[in-house]
Amino acid sequence: MRTRTFTRTLLREQTRSWILDGIVEGEFVGGETMYEKEIAAELRISRTPVREALLVLEHEGHLLRRDGAKSLHVAELSAEEAESLYQVVGGLEALGLRECGPPPSSTVAALEQICGELIEPQAEKKLVQLDLRWHRLLIRECRNKTLATILARTREHISRYDLAYLRACGHLTPAALDQKPTLLRVLREACLDVIVAEVERTWMERGRAIAEWLRCSDATPRT
Repeated sequence: MRTRTFTRTLLREQTRSWILDGIVEGEFVGGETMYEKEIAAELRISRTPVREALLVLEHEGHLLRRDGAKSLHVAELSAEEAESLYQVVGGLEALGLRECGPPPSSTVAALEQICGELIEPQAEKKLVQLDLRWHRLLIRECRNKTLATILARTREHISRYDLAYLRACGHLTPAALDQKPTLLRVLREACLDVIVAEVERTWMERGRAIAEWLRCSDATPRT
């Protein structure tokens, strides 16, 4: 188990981030019960910020409460959720692009550089982080703070699915890698409608690939 010393500043958010990292990285597996007393002891903090962090994660859908139970457990990966989450992210990115327009040439150049890093040997977590960085950069010019907040929270769910798929299959979904050159090409052409359509299509295909993987697995991964 990872250990870390926290300051009192934003203790609840720090605790939330620590727990969420464990969920995304599979240290807390799907179906596992979360005990605030154990977490508080591990982090050497009081139970109050742990309880608050767990409630926040429940509200965000990372944790679920079984019928009639007081305890919270880690949500299982779900094919149906995967399809809907990736579709939502695609729609939000498309909305962000419509608000800010095609990215400038300097951003396109930075996106191209990340594409080069994605095809190089990388640690699993680094690959997921690079992909996330690519998509954040894509709509960096968007000034809609509400959209950015919703998108950031939804991407937290996406990272868990991406990492689980990567660990099981040895690579990101084909749509996450193979379609980025196509996206770069349409970004250089700066036709907004084409860019938006390609972004939405890419996310839809990513969601379908992960949903199909989950449905075809002998047993749904408990990560």
